[in-house]
Amino acid sequence: LPLGVKLGAAILALALLVFGGVKLIGRVSSSGVERYVDNVFVNGVQLTGMTKDEGVAYMNELRDKWLNQTTTLTWQDQSWDFSPAQVNATLDFGDNMEKAWSLGHVGSRADRKLIIEGLKRAPAEFVSDPTYDEAALEKFVADIAAQVDLAPIDAEVTLTELKPVITRASVNGWKLDQEQLKANLIELIETGKTDPKLPVNEVLPAVASEDMEMKVVAKFSTAVTFRTSA
Repeated sequence: LPLGVKLGAAILALALLVFGGVKLIGRVSSSGVERYVDNVFVNGVQLTGMTKDEGVAYMNELRDKWLNQTTTLTWQDQSWDFSPAQVNATLDFGDNMEKAWSLGHVGSRADRKLIIEGLKRAPAEFVSDPTYDEAALEKFVADIAAQVDLAPIDAEVTLTELKPVITRASVNGWKLDQEQLKANLIELIETGKTDPKLPVNEVLPAVASEDMEMKVVAKFSTAVTFRTSA
């Protein structure tokens, strides 16, 4: 073939090779905008097809919803609202978003191709752990305990000539399990799920009214047949 035809064919082949390489290196739209590659996750969210800015904006939106998501805690006829924002919780996706973006976008073309092929078999998952203000969490729990806790009341008994008389009935108390509630709220911060019912235990009095009731222990009788019966 003439040299010009050979040169044209070589340029075309090179262009196809480069274009094919770009397609393998990541998701590139028709406008040439780079996007996250397939099977890349951050905190369970798949970023495939998003641009870098779109991915960051979407994750920040999810973080804001998580911060302000309200769960209503209940006990008897009382309720308390809780959200991660109340204990100054934070969730930083920054480092993991960079790691997710680097897959298929950093390194030699051959390395990136190997990474993308590997992601088809084993997706990449990055997890950012939330943090929170422990002092604020403890205060929130303590404030609830102050409203829930009720000390038991012992029964009071007065002796009369005939029998004991209960002058004050006993009352059962209540005690919030603060450690369990803190564990539940930490689970809520980390997973978004928990039992909304407060862990409150009943506390029995040391002296209960039913313990003071008169009960027959034994009976005995004998015939009076003596001469001096009086």
